[in-house]
Amino acid sequence: MKNPKLLGGIAAGILILVLIGVFAWRAITGLFSGDTAETGAPKKQVVEQVNVLPVDERPYLQLAPTADGRNVIVLIKELKKSAQSVEYLLEYETGSLLQGVQGEIALETLPAQTQQLLGSCSAGGKCTYHEDVSGGKIETTYRGDEDFKLRQEWRYIDNSERETTLASRDGKFQVTADALAAQRYAIVLNSPGYP
Repeated sequence: MKNPKLLGGIAAGILILVLIGVFAWRAITGLFSGDTAETGAPKKQVVEQVNVLPVDERPYLQLAPTADGRNVIVLIKELKKSAQSVEYLLEYETGSLLQGVQGEIALETLPAQTQQLLGSCSAGGKCTYHEDVSGGKIETTYRGDEDFKLRQEWRYIDNSERETTLASRDGKFQVTADALAAQRYAIVLNSPGYP
């Protein structure tokens, strides 16, 4: 007579080997990697080129702090190439952390603007403001007949020392004027285009 425990152990071992084989086959063929069974090819991410548009065709963009320094105004003053909207990503450093806000502005009428909080607000309405903001980058993607993307650096200045010289993040641009001492908050932006 055959041992039922031995037969049960052999059957369980075969079942385990079959399951391991199935999982290995699926991993090898990419079914767990997110590829679609219809195409068999991995999805490719489209990378848009940045700052390839000639400067004379770029929009004139401004960033400005509000009087209390808690918000940044994103202002599209002028377009040289048609676009219906602009998506933006405003990145900024707060001490050693990188923060960011994004949004979209309709461009039916110009100038067009929006205001972004340098902080966060809870659902209950309590807001926390980021401290030690030093600036960062703004990336804008213009949507129209021909989409294009631009990226610029900007510097946020809390002018509590009433300095009369302000500079860009890389120090290549500086402006000096006695009137700057009256400006508590300022932003120096390398604008993508000119008026």
